[in-house]
Amino acid sequence: MITIGFRSLLFAEIAGLPVSPDLTTLATWRAKVDELPYVKNRKAQEILPSDLARLGQ
Repeated sequence: MITIGFRSLLFAEIAGLPVSPDLTTLATWRAKVDELPYVKNRKAQEILPSDLARLGQ
C-alpha cells in the first residue's frame, strides 16, 4: 500500500507543482520509498507521455 504522502508527492510531480529542495528530510524519505520493491516495480502508476499530454504538460 502506497502511503498518502507518497501519493501526494506523485500528484505534485504529475501536476508540475514544485517541491522545495529545502525539504531535505522529505527528499530522503521519497528516495527510500522509491526503492521499496512494491513501489519500484509498480506498473499502474507509471507516468506516461500520454498522461502528461492529457494533463496539459
